[in-house]
Amino acid sequence: MTLNLMLTSKAAVYLSADFRLVSLEDQTPLPDSYDTQKLIPVIRHGWTALVAYMGIASAPPVIADMGQWIGDQADAIPPDGNWSELSTRLLHLNGALGRLRGDRRIAFSVVGFRDRQPWMMLISNFINLDGAITPAGPRLAAYVRTPQRPEVRFVGTVRPDIFDRVRLVRMLQANATRGVVPQLIREAVAGINADVARRSEGSISEACVSGYLLESGAAAIGGHGIPADAPCFPSWVRRDLARAGVVGFESPDRGDATSPMQWMGTTARVVRGRLQRVHEIANAGVPLLADRDHPGPRPTWTPGVRGAKHAVRITLAVSPSGASDHNV
Repeated sequence: MTLNLMLTSKAAVYLSADFRLVSLEDQTPLPDSYDTQKLIPVIRHGWTALVAYMGIASAPPVIADMGQWIGDQADAIPPDGNWSELSTRLLHLNGALGRLRGDRRIAFSVVGFRDRQPWMMLISNFINLDGAITPAGPRLAAYVRTPQRPEVRFVGTVRPDIFDRVRLVRMLQANATRGVVPQLIREAVAGINADVARRSEGSISEACVSGYLLESGAAAIGGHGIPADAPCFPSWVRRDLARAGVVGFESPDRGDATSPMQWMGTTARVVRGRLQRVHEIANAGVPLLADRDHPGPRPTWTPGVRGAKHAVRITLAVSPSGASDHNV
């Protein structure tokens, strides 16, 4: 299965997901794929969200890739679409559940802000926000909350202990946005994920991806515990770069040119009315850009080093009213 950790406070929300996939037929763990799109950001006018999933990852020909399917549903929401359209799009899966064979358990975990207020949502056919588990039903149900105080909820078949929950709540209460606190909370979430994974009998991976959204509009997403030689390039990052005109990368000037490109993380913030996003890609050289007729501002980039890896930081900035900025 998978573990999703959902954290909400007045100033910040957090979400995590591990990378473990299991066979639908016999529930045996499959090799971890760090390209798997397990955490997808959605940014629209007036609201933001992080979406993770657990359960069905692929069930051809009905669903080839669940992460890609979620991304497609998010892409279908217009820039000025209401936050409720996200649940409407995800509930479209009800039309396919009856055609799936084997284990049909599915859950979408969502945290975000709407009108500068935190919200969380769980859409599932086998678990609710209180963690109560039932046999997989024929239809998904949506559970929505607007927390008024810091909350920590776990979605999964193996759960962290109460002490971990208390520790995370205290971190949220301290000040979830001050200085390095957001990064410390993400590291704490990743550590809890790894601890739960070690007692999950293989159903959860120690590596995970986590992200946060701040009430101010800032955001960050990145992986934890991903092997240095593993490819990791989620589809939502590829799409965001492609929309900005990045069609590929030159080979790095130094380091092992045979190592796969690895996404290290993404940050976002609003700067002078523009949504600025920065993707950091390791084992990649200078970005290759489409022709100058590509719409919108051209990306900028700076080279750097992440550990022993050559890396490039690519900055994308477009107006919130632009057509290409609303699917991060």
